[in-house]
Amino acid sequence: MNTWRVVVRMVGALAVLAAVSLPTLASAAPVRPNIGGRCFVQDANGVEYLDNDCEYHEVLQYDENGHAIAVLNYQDHGHLPPGAALPEKTIRFVLHVDCGCVYNGEYQAVLAPNGEYHSYGPINLP
Repeated sequence: MNTWRVVVRMVGALAVLAAVSLPTLASAAPVRPNIGGRCFVQDANGVEYLDNDCEYHEVLQYDENGHAIAVLNYQDHGHLPPGAALPEKTIRFVLHVDCGCVYNGEYQAVLAPNGEYHSYGPINLP
């Protein structure tokens, strides 16, 4: 068999493989990033505040009907309001979210003495 026939057969086999694989890829749940500017922040005493100037970025997985079914990644960066309890040094703590929604899970939070706040997750705890 000459080289040209081998190449034609390989291309044909790849085309069949791609055609068989496409429906599987197309039916996978879509993933979309979202960016926003409002999040909850928590002070050193565990008091929660709504920060309207917070920046967040999240990646959610959706089902075929467009409903969010899972949080794949969440990150935010906000600040505590004046008068909120601040730590003497930067602290890290785990937030447990139990809202009966896709955000359920554990998130890592970092709070600095200047009121700067970050959280991300969900995280896997040992």
